[in-house]
Amino acid sequence: MTGFLIRARIAATVGAVFLLTVSGTAAPALAAPGAESAPDVLVSSDGEHFASSLPVGLFGSYGLLIPHGSMQSSLWIQNPSDRPANVRVSLREPGGASANRTVSDLREYLILTVEDAAAQTVTTVPQLADAGCAVLAPEQPLAAGDTLRVELTIEMMNVNGLTAQNARADLGVLVALRDAEAGPFAASACDDDGVLIPAIAEPSVPQRADALSRTGVDLPVPAIIGGGLLLGLGVLLVTRRRRDRREP
Repeated sequence: MTGFLIRARIAATVGAVFLLTVSGTAAPALAAPGAESAPDVLVSSDGEHFASSLPVGLFGSYGLLIPHGSMQSSLWIQNPSDRPANVRVSLREPGGASANRTVSDLREYLILTVEDAAAQTVTTVPQLADAGCAVLAPEQPLAAGDTLRVELTIEMMNVNGLTAQNARADLGVLVALRDAEAGPFAASACDDDGVLIPAIAEPSVPQRADALSRTGVDLPVPAIIGGGLLLGLGVLLVTRRRRDRREP
């Protein structure tokens, strides 16, 4: 065998080993994105019109929140993909601040309750200021094309009218959908990735210390005094008229 042929065979062998090494390391990198990709998630506030976000916050169209008052809202979650997935709903730290107080001043007096009928669970999160990434609806499977409904109730504690007046809390609810083949969610929900839905909560206008903290309505003191004066004047006129009729 000539030296030329020997060098050619050695070069071919080295080339084959190089190709096998490259193909063996490149194949997993190409397959990884497809295996880890998560399906999109759609949400709705009426169960009929689904989109990648809501037009308003969960409680944004319900007006003002008063002491010991509450607001309720429904959220539908849909898996629009053609493969099964796992879904989890968690709380997110709000941001921003109110005009007179920090946002946390209001969140300290808010209670959030989430009812998941499908999983038969009711989760109550008191004092949202310290809630962090609390899980609101635990992880559960959601088949391809299926829809899940959760009921959310936000309540303000029975505080006086001066507590957190004019404050505002920008609460966030995160809906995460994960491909079932990717396995379960991590223990902490802080790293979940999904659709962030705002849940605006605002208290009523400033109230005096003598306001009814249970209803948020001030006592109508001027109206009561005025009504009493009119009633007394009416009784006086009737009594005087009867006296005039009895006199000759």
